[in-house]
Amino acid sequence: MKLLKSTALALYLVMQVAVASAQEDAAESRSASFQAVEGPTKEDVPGGPLLVYAYAFIMVALVAYVARLGSLQGKNKSELERLTRVLEQSGKG
Repeated sequence: MKLLKSTALALYLVMQVAVASAQEDAAESRSASFQAVEGPTKEDVPGGPLLVYAYAFIMVALVAYVARLGSLQGKNKSELERLTRVLEQSGKG
């Protein structure tokens, strides 16, 4: 029992030391002093044109999709008319 208590106490102390050193490392890694920014302070890539380009791309893709659907619908309509004529001719003959 005494061995178990001493082992538990030793483990507790090791854990406390590990936690304390981890907290010190985290605090030391952060800089506590202010450092001024060097170089230009404006954005390298402005967001306005990127937003316009994104909307333009979406609109072009949407128009192309609708045009493709229209083309497919036109092909289906002509094929349906052709099949209707074939069925009418075979029914009369």
